[in-house]
Amino acid sequence: MTAEPQPDDDPRTVWPFVMAVVVIGLLVLGIVIVGLVSPADKNVTDADRIQVAVNNFVAAYNNNDDAQKRAAACSTFKKEKSPLVEKTGKVSVDRVEEAVVDGDRAKAAVTTKHDDAKDPVVTWNFTRTDGEWLVCD
Repeated sequence: MTAEPQPDDDPRTVWPFVMAVVVIGLLVLGIVIVGLVSPADKNVTDADRIQVAVNNFVAAYNNNDDAQKRAAACSTFKKEKSPLVEKTGKVSVDRVEEAVVDGDRAKAAVTTKHDDAKDPVVTWNFTRTDGEWLVCD
């Protein structure tokens, strides 16, 4: 004779799985709420925005695009006072450090490279116009 299977004394239930789905749903909802309350744009610092201004200015210089240059510099900017005035060839940004903001004006220590040679650190000046940092002289 064959032995009859024993009834399972530990009945299984779906409640642990339901609770796990509820917990995961609450976590996802919490992440969405935090994302809406604190959008990434608000987490961008002035130093980050100054880095973008430097990158835009160097891109305009490299592209030799007058419209781009005007958009990356303040309205009183003089070409002859450009931090890149003596550079030839393509320029790249090596570092932007020590950004110091004073109201709508700022300064930062910028190191560029051209022809694969590192240039000395130069202090660049910036002005905030309509919420956007622009290179100034």
